[in-house]
Parts: sequence; C-alpha cells; structure tokens
Amino acid sequence: MRRLNVLLVEDDEGARLLYSYMLAVAGYKVNAVRNGLEAFAEIQVNRPDLIVTVRGGASETGAGGGGDRCDRQADRHNKNA
Repeated sequence: MRRLNVLLVEDDEGARLLYSYMLAVAGYKVNAVRNGLEAFAEIQVNRPDLIVTVRGGASETGAGGGGDRCDRQADRHNKNA
C-alpha cells in the first residue's frame, strides 16, 4: 500500500520534530516546513496528499498573526489540479 505524503507546516521547531515523528511512526511520509512560504514552495515540487497546519498561528512569513495564505494557496492549487 502507498504511504500518504503529508506536508506539515509548523513554525516551532520542537513541535515540528514531534509531529513529524508521530506522523512517521503512524506510517505517513512527512515533509515538514516552517511557514506558509516554504509550504507553498514545497507544494509546487511535491504535491502532498494532506497538509497539516495550525490555523490562526504564524503568518506565511512565520512572524505571527493569523495569516492563512498557505491555506488559500493550497485550495487554489487543488482546484486547478
């Protein structure tokens, strides 16, 4: 069976490592990035089956403040696929 490709977007390094480990142990192939800008770049190269992120957390630059640009970009990308 094919392992699902998960893109994890998390600005906190400790949380990113923990979530990556948990997802990998659960059988997922994990690509982890720090912010929405990195996520958007990753989506262009490796289309994920699932994107895991925290809504209302860091902005696309990782500077904090409710940005959901990554979600909008991913939605637009998936509609065009």
